[in-house]
Amino acid sequence: MQGKIYILQDQSKLSPMAETQWDAEHKLQQLIAEYPDLLGGDQIDVENHRRWLLVTREMPMQGEEPNTTRLSLDHLFLDQDGIPTLVEVKRGSNAQVRREVVGQLLDYAAIATSSLNVRDIQAALSNNGAPADSRLEKFLGEDANLEEFWQRVQSNLDRGQLRLIVLADSIPAELRRVVEFLNRQMNPAEFLAVEVKQFEYEGQKVLVPRVLGVTEAIRQKKSPVATIGKQWDEPMFMAAIEENAGVEVRTLAEQLLRWITPQVTNIFWGQGQKNSCFIPTIRKGKVDYQVCRVNSDGVFVFPFDWLNKKTPFDDGTVLSELLSKINAIPGIRNRFGEEKLAGRARFPLEDILEIQSVEALKSVLTFIVESVNLDPNMVSKA
Repeated sequence: MQGKIYILQDQSKLSPMAETQWDAEHKLQQLIAEYPDLLGGDQIDVENHRRWLLVTREMPMQGEEPNTTRLSLDHLFLDQDGIPTLVEVKRGSNAQVRREVVGQLLDYAAIATSSLNVRDIQAALSNNGAPADSRLEKFLGEDANLEEFWQRVQSNLDRGQLRLIVLADSIPAELRRVVEFLNRQMNPAEFLAVEVKQFEYEGQKVLVPRVLGVTEAIRQKKSPVATIGKQWDEPMFMAAIEENAGVEVRTLAEQLLRWITPQVTNIFWGQGQKNSCFIPTIRKGKVDYQVCRVNSDGVFVFPFDWLNKKTPFDDGTVLSELLSKINAIPGIRNRFGEEKLAGRARFPLEDILEIQSVEALKSVLTFIVESVNLDPNMVSKA
């Protein structure tokens, strides 16, 4: 049943605006891209209204498995806290809006958390107009620390903190039930429906967004503290890695931390409810180099995606030499192929507990540090 809203004119005349249907899905998609406030950020978080930066429309989404179908997400946004927001737009008359779109968004979420990384997002953002950092600075403000923001985006991807939104001009009751159920169960991710109705009167149009799926109980469960995550430090991290991976892995993590700290600019401690990481980082001028990443689940990570666009690692020769050194570590031995140079190489620390493996790992990390520090094109301003 179509509804109405009313205009009070001259404090005396009440004129009805009748609800009208969207005649084309692409028009609604274009409006969301141009005016992301229609996503209802003031309703999603009433105390800290959500704002969004459009990364791109039709974002390619493909899993790591070979020969998988190449999919595309209608809209990818980032909010001011670096939370990726995945949006699919449907007309209410489209049968997919009832159930199929739910599976579609969950599939995209699974791909995002397993295969998408910051470099993909930065590339898409740059391809959608001005350079990525220029658009991000305009969105966040001139004083924002862009590297910290991108680290937060990657941290959100790693721990599954996404916002999934199905947007339509009409949300069926059965979809609303599914959305509320999923939103109660999902944490830190959230699943929402946004209904954008259109009303017309004498050539004027009014758009009314309404966010569905957020009950007061869900809002309390997903309070800002729970959403943002706690700030970790060394004692918290070491206690978690021992619980997750054992005493020997904790001892190795402590050894690596003590060894690498004097060689880098700072140690970045992540955020998270249950798991986090530490990231040794070298700052050269305005550029941050992540040397490696150690997760509290006991997994060691070489972040090629944070290195491969920065000198000297943008030289394929240097990056290939780095990969060869990693593959020579006892316990690793030719585990990683060339495809990892565009993403990340991960392995459990328990695979390299032997002394010779640890020394080989330190040699690889030394190669990264020296490559950064010896690069003649980079001069430290610290």
